Amino acid sequence: MKVIVCCVRCCIWCLDAIVKHITKNAYIQIALTGENFCKSAWLSFWLIVRNAARFSVVSGIGFILMFLGKGVVIILSAWIGYIILMNEPNLKASL
Repeated sequence: MKVIVCCVRCCIWCLDAIVKHITKNAYIQIALTGENFCKSAWLSFWLIVRNAARFSVVSGIGFILMFLGKGVVIILSAWIGYIILMNEPNLKASL
């Protein structure tokens, strides 16, 4: 029973993720074309199917850029914190 429940939950999670993705793209399609929701969802679905490779490449590039951006923010914050602490006069006197 636990295995069946786990499989059903996995299927529902996958379906939910797909519906959220299509819904987001359907709203974008509504803004572009002015069609109703169902037609826009259908158009966005086929747009994704026709351009699956492009969507994958852009998603991969976006992931890499987000990773690099987070790294730059962390390193820059640490560096600025270090500069601030090393220029603190009370800190130098205690060292």
